[in-house]
Amino acid sequence: MKKINVLVTGASGFLGGETIAALQKRSNVQIVAAVRDPHRMRNGQSSIELRVGDLTDPDYRKSVVQGIDVICHTGTWGSFWGHAALERSLFFEPAKELINEAIDAGVKRFILAGTVAAAAPGPDLIADDATMAYTGFWPHLDRIIDLDAYMRANSRHMQMIHMRLGHFVGAKNDLGMVPALLPRLKTRLVPYLAGGRSRLPLIADSDLGESFALAALAEGLDQYESINIVSPEHPSMREVLE
Repeated sequence: MKKINVLVTGASGFLGGETIAALQKRSNVQIVAAVRDPHRMRNGQSSIELRVGDLTDPDYRKSVVQGIDVICHTGTWGSFWGHAALERSLFFEPAKELINEAIDAGVKRFILAGTVAAAAPGPDLIADDATMAYTGFWPHLDRIIDLDAYMRANSRHMQMIHMRLGHFVGAKNDLGMVPALLPRLKTRLVPYLAGGRSRLPLIADSDLGESFALAALAEGLDQYESINIVSPEHPSMREVLE
């Protein structure tokens, strides 16, 4: 059986590591890791092909997609607020050009690690594609919306999947919402939203990896898919912080 070559960007990060761990359980997959520092890889590397480089490098973007069937784009640069110019130069433009190179190289599927916030979920936390709207104050989210639009426009050339993820939780996580908020609690800069009653869509470590592995290998998908990846339970802000 011919193996499916799956490229995982951000392979040394929390999401990339969980994605690789899930893919390693599939015998029909050859994992290719796009990574800047291979020494930070936490997965066993005996079955992984490493392609070392930086996605902001045009030559690396061209070479890293060669011979690839599916891209799990879990590598990103982002800030919670501000840094609009950096969001464009370090996140949006490299991701857009990676898509272009992937199309030219004949990659069949591109999977983006996005966020449920990109579709403005309502009180029931069910996001609606039609409600995507710029915030004007959160550049990373705004650029994700731009990237989603670019994916839709180019889905006739390559299958596009936007994984709208809840807030990361779980072991070895040092980038998600909860780790970002906890150090700020003592400064009183982060109040209990809605008196602590506001609900949060979360997604845990191994579930994240499994969702990307399923998205990489699933058959019968439309040319463009946008999917909420969240826990079936949504704790309150008070429960999460406590």
